[in-house]
Amino acid sequence: MVFPEISEGEGPVLETAKTILEDEFFDVLEVSSVKDPSVRRELASLMRTSGVIPVFCAGGNIIRRNADLNALQSSDRGEAMAFVKQLVDEATSLEAKTFVLCSGPDPGKAHREAAMSALASSLIEISDYAGKEMTISLESFDREVDKRRLIGPTSEAVNLIQGVKRDSTNVGLTIDLSHLPLLGERASISLKKAKKVLAHTHIGNCLPRADAHPRFGVPNGCNGIREVREFIQTLASIGYLKKYPAIVSFEVKPSPGESPEAVIAGSKRVLNAAMRGFK
Repeated sequence: MVFPEISEGEGPVLETAKTILEDEFFDVLEVSSVKDPSVRRELASLMRTSGVIPVFCAGGNIIRRNADLNALQSSDRGEAMAFVKQLVDEATSLEAKTFVLCSGPDPGKAHREAAMSALASSLIEISDYAGKEMTISLESFDREVDKRRLIGPTSEAVNLIQGVKRDSTNVGLTIDLSHLPLLGERASISLKKAKKVLAHTHIGNCLPRADAHPRFGVPNGCNGIREVREFIQTLASIGYLKKYPAIVSFEVKPSPGESPEAVIAGSKRVLNAAMRGFK
């Protein structure tokens, strides 16, 4: 996300990846679709050499493709499943052990229960396809503001994942700090609700009516040092940071004219400041 020019899976993938891989501050690199198999192989080699943990984030691809894993029409859901399985194949070739995806659009209250059932079935099928060595983590988004996804409020997300885990133990939940204000939720509450199913986390910023993932410090931004500190403190209190790997990743995007490298540096400064206030 910090390098928007490669969001479609083409462009200077390796060059931008090296910005992260050659910075010892980072232990994880989150990637999305990389179209060229030869570039994927080289990227996998670079990540292996640098010792970082690869994570595959499929949410952006799913949203751009309008792939609906909770579609009520079997043909639409089948098409979405085929696309996501293709992304799982890419993640496998990149040696990623965590695969982050998202639900489809919220169909409205009248059809929500059926959509939840369809999504549960999709998650079970995807987890079976990926195999037990890969964690499938469902990321919650806003339901009423911008992305308008089925998942969704943390309580409902947790209930869904707990049900799915009866069949697929390698399924979990991703909580993103930048989505919580758009859900009207606080990290200190949401993370505690998600404690038993939490598999992966993001920290970032948002605007009051937009899931834009702008840099920290942007005018009217919802999250800063205080919110990041609360997020990290809560992760510690629920025991998440004792797990391995306990992934806490930046998800930030430069606005037009902003330097990705400067946005990365600013994000690191915010995290360092939040950690200095850690108790």
